[in-house]
Amino acid sequence: CRFAAVVKCRKSVALLASIMCRPSSPTATHASAHGGAAGGTKDGRHAPAGGLWRLFGAEYDLESFVKMHPGGEVAIRLAQGTADASDLFASYHTVGEGRAWITLEAFRVSSHPPKPPTPSAFAADLRAMVSEHFGDTGRAQHKATALHQAACLAFFALQIACWYGWLCGSYASLVGLVLFHWLTAVNVSHDASHFAFSTNHRANEALVYASLPLMYAPLTWYHQHVVAHHTLCNNVAGDVDLQHFAPMKLHPEDKRSNPHGGHTLLDYAKVLLVSVHLVFGVPLFNSGMLPFDWYAEHYSPAVLLLPGLKASFTRRMLNLLSPALYVGFIAYPLLSFPTWHQKLVFVLLPIMGASLVFLLFTQVSHIQPEAQLPANQIEPDFHKRQARTAIDYSTDSTFWAYMSGGLNVQSLHHCLPYVNSCHYRALYPKFEIVCGRHGIEIAKRRGILDAALTAMRHVWTLNDSQRKLLFNEAISG
Repeated sequence: CRFAAVVKCRKSVALLASIMCRPSSPTATHASAHGGAAGGTKDGRHAPAGGLWRLFGAEYDLESFVKMHPGGEVAIRLAQGTADASDLFASYHTVGEGRAWITLEAFRVSSHPPKPPTPSAFAADLRAMVSEHFGDTGRAQHKATALHQAACLAFFALQIACWYGWLCGSYASLVGLVLFHWLTAVNVSHDASHFAFSTNHRANEALVYASLPLMYAPLTWYHQHVVAHHTLCNNVAGDVDLQHFAPMKLHPEDKRSNPHGGHTLLDYAKVLLVSVHLVFGVPLFNSGMLPFDWYAEHYSPAVLLLPGLKASFTRRMLNLLSPALYVGFIAYPLLSFPTWHQKLVFVLLPIMGASLVFLLFTQVSHIQPEAQLPANQIEPDFHKRQARTAIDYSTDSTFWAYMSGGLNVQSLHHCLPYVNSCHYRALYPKFEIVCGRHGIEIAKRRGILDAALTAMRHVWTLNDSQRKLLFNEAISG
């Protein structure tokens, strides 16, 4: 067996090691993604086209391991050429011991060894909790169950039926289209992007595309969500999700001035245009078809096509699939329907609906006062920081578990992203016990409406002065 042979030559088993990357700064990530991270290693060898893998202060050349990586090539490429893959390694693996850690050493090219952080007792208890819950029953147990897969297939079938109605000009199909597109994207694409839907890495890589055509571009989503958001949650310098409405502020620590002046009415309309940004704009800016420097100036940190993915011509072409489908989605009503009223309704309602649903479920758990306390960012324990930068709601509800794809328990999801969301409801009581044992008080809301209201009040307060200035200018003419 080829995999066994790799084990014998010490280039062995397990490594979701390089699934992850944590950019130490947006500037460093931007330079890696757009300036070419390849070059020479410290022992004089030529580095791979996408660059080296950097974890815990050491550098690794994992290029010869890529094709044999158990998690698939996309997973291992996510950390390639970036500033630091340490934190996401920590969220998927045991740091300082275990097979993945031992495997890394066989590929180290830097002269100095890695410097792992202090072992986390909280992380160890989380791993023990997962082991106790699933038992020694194989790696499939924490992926999507057959029942969950059947539910996702039903969501997809209903989405296809709604798309058919949309093509036929049925107004009744519009609400169902947004709903079932979201349910498919969040329960399939989102979990697959964390490699948590299937044990087959090719299935996970393909299923990420269930986000198209209206939610987000799959290949840049890896950086936006899996890398930047999950390792730097609510970090002003690194979490790209804090830039959805730039220059509006979504965090009290965001004190940066806007080089282009104050707020405009368009900034408030961005809540309805997130779909345009993520599916159409981001891939084109990263391809160079639209000016990336302009994009990075207005959205900092920007959403990137990671260096390890960008090095592939095939993936650069696949990245353009998202805007191509988006153009087709807009062109069909404009060319097919008889009246301008119908043309606009069948273009704008799905775009605005998808944007609102995406923001409602992905952002309200993080843009909260408790989740953005300064103490959260200085917490040295990565897993504790994950649990404290979110609020949860309706934690025992099967309905909201499906509606949100498990994002109703973001504190658990951020600590255990490799576990499929269908298991969260059963795991959550155990998770609460572990958190309590380590002095972590999970912030909660009564439900999604309560969470949305506190998030909106928070953002309203953060932007109070600029909002009043804009409205005063509008009133004065």
